[in-house]
Amino acid sequence: MNKFKWHVMLIAFVISLILFWGGSYLFKRHFRENPLEAELNGIEAVERVEINGDRKHLHVDVYTQYTDNLPELVTEIDRILSAQVKQEYTFDLHDHRNEKIEAFFREVEPAVYEGARVGNYRSIQETVANIASEHSIDEYYFSVDHQYVYLQVKDGDNYLFVVIPHFRSIEEDKLS
Repeated sequence: MNKFKWHVMLIAFVISLILFWGGSYLFKRHFRENPLEAELNGIEAVERVEINGDRKHLHVDVYTQYTDNLPELVTEIDRILSAQVKQEYTFDLHDHRNEKIEAFFREVEPAVYEGARVGNYRSIQETVANIASEHSIDEYYFSVDHQYVYLQVKDGDNYLFVVIPHFRSIEEDKLS
């Protein structure tokens, strides 16, 4: 009479799971994340990239060097991600702040978010200019496009990048 060998079945099951998860990990890492990471690292202002996430959502941390054109950097990152990533994604830019820039941003942050919310971009520009002169900020740049409000500040080797999505679309502005 044949006896069922449970230990052989259990070992085969464990080996199958290891092969499945190992193969899945290798596929994800070498055929998705590595090419995405290489393309993002190819952007001039990008120092390094960290990719995290699951099947439903991908999150990318982008560590940057200073660039004079923040909107171009964000557009390029967004273009690469939208072309290569099939699920929802988000990304964060990591800058190099110092206490002076942090103090400046704490003071200007409410005006930037309020201006982005109501679409009062000239008010943001005026507030940023006034507070930048109070804090003796070397350089600042404020801009707006169809998708984001951008603020970049530079003080010596330190810098701040802030990218805020519009809280209401331009189509709503046209209807107002």
